[in-house]
Amino acid sequence: MAQRTAAEPRMYARQARRHSSADDIPSPGIGARRRCAAALALALARSVAAADPVTITVLHPKQDTFVGGRHGSPVGHAAFLTVNARYTALLQFPLAALPAGTTLHTATLRLWLTAARRTKAVTPITAHALLSAWDEATTTAATAPRVNPEVVGANVLKGSQVGDWIEWDVTPLVAGWFADPPTNQGLALLGAARTLFEFASADAGANPPELVLACAPPDTPGDGPTGPTGATGPTGATGPSGTAGPTGGTGPTGVTGPAGATGSAGSTGAAGPTGSTGSAGVTGAAGATGVAGATGPAGATGATG
Repeated sequence: MAQRTAAEPRMYARQARRHSSADDIPSPGIGARRRCAAALALALARSVAAADPVTITVLHPKQDTFVGGRHGSPVGHAAFLTVNARYTALLQFPLAALPAGTTLHTATLRLWLTAARRTKAVTPITAHALLSAWDEATTTAATAPRVNPEVVGANVLKGSQVGDWIEWDVTPLVAGWFADPPTNQGLALLGAARTLFEFASADAGANPPELVLACAPPDTPGDGPTGPTGATGPTGATGPSGTAGPTGGTGPTGVTGPAGATGSAGSTGAAGPTGSTGSAGVTGAAGATGVAGATGPAGATGATG
């Protein structure tokens, strides 16, 4: 809702209480809601490249309402937004607060589910772009803006989710708004069955609708995108050899390897020098007497005395 103060009346506060049922689940405490928001921010931050600086921005509607059913008068100040096959919720978020040149990574629509009735089965709720201008103060079913039939985000709901945030990924739609701001006429949530869901509106006093943006801020002036890698340059001259390092310690002795094959016999070496005469051996035993030899010739006659 746009620029509302605490003094403005909450026209449908009582009606919102009448719509509560015994099946409603009390909402968790503020601490639990803050932990949920922190977890969402962390998940969004992790979903983008680690090299990119990321800013998490949470936007609230500048106007919201719902149309259809028995409501013939505008209900732009209602504390709730009703969605089923007969009722359509309308929301519009401001994007002007974001710096020009911002790069969008993800956009998540989050609504707090306050009540659900006739929830016998899971029920889809789809998000669609609005195609014409509208004003929550005057919009009714008869004057509602045109809705693009193309689905830009979807979720399947069940009654047990009362008291929790429901999310739709609407990144393509919001990216289109960034590319062409005049097309930001807001979005619609459509149901497809009699199952009725009520969400907290911007007038509920707590847990208003959120559009959570994970964005990269604009580039610093003068810093363009990184260009392609240049060609490899020629190899430079070899530099001087560095000083030899100290000798390392002797490593442990390795395991003895297997014995190699026997090599071929080498050539005979040169004769060594003659050794010194050895000591005389022990005298051997006398040999047997040999045979007598032949008689020798007679000697010459001696001189006569």
